[in-house]
Amino acid sequence: MKHTSILIIAALALVSCAKQAGDSRTITVQAGIGTMTKVDYNGYKANFVDGDKISVYAWTGDATAVPQTRVVDGVTNTFDGSKWTPASQMLWDDKSSLHYFLGISPARTVTDFTADAYTLDPANFAASDLMIATNVAGLAPSDTPVELNFTHAMARLDVNLTFRNQWATAPTVSAVTVKAKKTATVDYLSKAVTASGSAEAIALTAANNAAWSGLQVPQTGVNTITITIEGKDYVFTHTSDIPLESGKYTVLNLTVGRDQIVLSGEIKITDWASQGAAIEGDAEEADPKINGHAYVDMGLPSGLKWATCNVGATKPEEYGDYFAWGEREPKSNYNWGTYFDSDTGTSFTKYTTYKKTVLDAEDDAASANWGGSWRMPTNSEWTELLNNCTSVWTALNGVNGRLFTSKINGATLFIPAAGNKKDTNFTSYGNNGFYWSSSLSDNASAFNMTFTKSFVNCNLDTRSYGESVRPISE
Repeated sequence: MKHTSILIIAALALVSCAKQAGDSRTITVQAGIGTMTKVDYNGYKANFVDGDKISVYAWTGDATAVPQTRVVDGVTNTFDGSKWTPASQMLWDDKSSLHYFLGISPARTVTDFTADAYTLDPANFAASDLMIATNVAGLAPSDTPVELNFTHAMARLDVNLTFRNQWATAPTVSAVTVKAKKTATVDYLSKAVTASGSAEAIALTAANNAAWSGLQVPQTGVNTITITIEGKDYVFTHTSDIPLESGKYTVLNLTVGRDQIVLSGEIKITDWASQGAAIEGDAEEADPKINGHAYVDMGLPSGLKWATCNVGATKPEEYGDYFAWGEREPKSNYNWGTYFDSDTGTSFTKYTTYKKTVLDAEDDAASANWGGSWRMPTNSEWTELLNNCTSVWTALNGVNGRLFTSKINGATLFIPAAGNKKDTNFTSYGNNGFYWSSSLSDNASAFNMTFTKSFVNCNLDTRSYGESVRPISE
């Protein structure tokens, strides 16, 4: 499981202005983070969003200390989706003095810039993800934007769980906690965070039953993770510190048995803006791929690997392309008149119950578009996935779908409710998922996997309809 929250680069465009009569230019803020991401209200997500607030401080004199009297004193700037609006006017002090800048996200009122009291709120990602930006090189007033590069002051901890075969099915995890300190003091100019207080149980947030995550105060001395299953606490104690460092996230992969929890592989510590590196042993590949496409091993008896995305998509939550059964390319009109194997829906040339009942590779949208060993699942292979997983209706980055969790190894697979296409109409997206199998049902119908908010099963549908394809590989 790869999480890529990161270093944020925000350009705060400060248009010079002076207080002298006749020169009323004000400081305005233009913030951008490019392709980078940040912690959002719903977890680790992308970009500044409507309603985000940042504080801007500016002063003259000594670059190494924030004075009691400041040119700009923590003015809150609010993003409306396209621009930042200050709560009050921001002005340059004069036309020539060097100015120094501090930015804080989310907006925060500070009086002690060397030892500001901070308390982590484990339930609120957005409020707890303290980010700091400084520009203390000294800038004279001008029309040139002032660049502030934000970095994460907090650490992040990810705990991924797999379950031994001692469990008849994957057990339900009710809580994962880490024993750590959640208070600190912050020195904004040095960006130093110093943990304080006593360690306590800090709850992580579940992405699903097997993946838990949370922001943490950077600190040493953390080595205990508690996993609560069916009212019983299972405790993992590492032989050395679990590293929690500013601007980095730490990943633990734990294998949970009824009598023992063990660390699988290594603890990995990663820069939020990079792919990261292991601190113990060799790092495992975060996203294993076949022919350039990522997959997840659900631990199924068949050994099949399931793609993490639909054909035509680059992310698990993207809908991707739509295909009539047995066609290799998406199109604009899905009906019998445009169908490759029949123009009436009553007479077929290649696929009938008297000839072929499973797609040839040349007519398989997964094989044709992804190559390698990728192909569409048969009806029995969809059934194997459903029989060996639990699934819940959920949303990933705002997109509805079902999250499948393996009963065997706890691995997860998100499949979006991408709807389907009939004639020129795009229907049911956000409410239903329709995923072709390679298996023919009768002359006019083929098997698919269908789900809604309330059910999931294998079904059959009209071959001319445009539906999603989720590939598998040996």
